[in-house]
Amino acid sequence: MTGASEGQEATADPSRRLLADRDPALLHLWDLVQQGAPLPGAMEAAAEELGQGRGAVALHSLADRLRRGGAAGQSGAPAAERPWGAEERFLASLLGGPEGTVGAMGSYLALREAIRDLRSQLRRSVGLALALLLTAIAVGLFVMWIPRDDFQQVLDEFALETPLSIWVVETVCWTLLLGSLLGCLLIAAACLGRRASGSVGRLAEAVLHRVPLLGSTLFWIDLAEMSDAMARLLARQRPYPEAFATVAGLTPSATLRHWLRAAGEAIARGASVDDLLARLPWRASLLTAWVRSSGPAPEQPEVAWRIAAEAAWRRARRRTTRTVWMLPPLVAIFAGVLAWGALTTTLVRLGSVVKLLSWLG
Repeated sequence: MTGASEGQEATADPSRRLLADRDPALLHLWDLVQQGAPLPGAMEAAAEELGQGRGAVALHSLADRLRRGGAAGQSGAPAAERPWGAEERFLASLLGGPEGTVGAMGSYLALREAIRDLRSQLRRSVGLALALLLTAIAVGLFVMWIPRDDFQQVLDEFALETPLSIWVVETVCWTLLLGSLLGCLLIAAACLGRRASGSVGRLAEAVLHRVPLLGSTLFWIDLAEMSDAMARLLARQRPYPEAFATVAGLTPSATLRHWLRAAGEAIARGASVDDLLARLPWRASLLTAWVRSSGPAPEQPEVAWRIAAEAAWRRARRRTTRTVWMLPPLVAIFAGVLAWGALTTTLVRLGSVVKLLSWLG
């Protein structure tokens, strides 16, 4: 087989292309299993390639169950065994039903690696932006605080008062510096608390979704991940209540997790999917339009969820690229303005003190 043929074969399937781009070792493992290699051994090897994380732990655990004769694809946990985890249950669901096994699992691993890469890019970008801003704030506070007492001591010694204009400029600068510091700490705390359960996680996410660039990017990444998981479970003939409950255990979004669990319970009580989608915590008109009952192929809801997932995934990639390239430079400009403003304010106050003293002389 020529190199051109190999390249065409590797990029014919979007899932294979993702694997080839993100982790060629996973693509090789996928091909091995498709050629007849034992599934448990390949899953353990894939887990080793994935490294640390919930996905690797779930693959190890599921491979162990398969070796011991566990029923892959069953939604319940066997008796006398520990309960199934959310990730493990989801992978087991992908291994059941027609067209299951390697293709579905490999495609999921490909998307998971790509989403993890997007989130990693965002973390690095936000971390760099916060580091730049905190450095500028530290410099600004140092420049304004250190000479403050000396200036005041000189004014008190000669019974002088700070001019009103200088006081206003200094107050504005202090407000900007302390407000920026509070904002940085709030965003950092929200990033750490986003995965928390209950109202803490939802509050942290509400803060992040109000951050320009970052909020919309996180929204589309989470929506793509949720829609993709729903499409995969519905394609395996899982009912909506079970699919919602399973996906709720996978998503890192506390807001979506809360909505998915409530939606699963509401559908079990007889509510319609249309009504629930209309009450999504964020504006997702595209998803609502595709999944509504009157849409295309109402007897195959996984088709609508798949279309919505692909659209959300494309938008997530575009917004991640834009955020990664725009956020650090914009924050660097703002940080430079803060540091320059603090230095200028200090020099202006020094000039006003010298001017007042020259009048006394």
